[in-house]
Amino acid sequence: MSFLTAQTDQGPVEVPVLFQRGGLAIHHNILWDCSLGKKFSITHTASGLAATHWLIPSMENALERLDALLELGDWTRSVEELGRDEVLKSGALSLDQLPEVDAVTP
Repeated sequence: MSFLTAQTDQGPVEVPVLFQRGGLAIHHNILWDCSLGKKFSITHTASGLAATHWLIPSMENALERLDALLELGDWTRSVEELGRDEVLKSGALSLDQLPEVDAVTP
């Protein structure tokens, strides 16, 4: 099993990767609250930053969202390059508004 260093407000956290492709990884959400059931997150592997800011309810839905994110552009680039890609940024924000996700709550 591989691990990813996810960046959080509390600092970096090592998380096990469940699936990885094209510069993105799916893992269990590190802010997971047992009362919410298991949730998933998608993270940019090179930076450890979240590629989406929503809790994804199922692995199936996470795989669909990962495919949609990969269609937007090349996620193997540095976070600085991704930040300059307006098409990718606006597309990723649009995906955050799709149904079947829960807002992240602290």
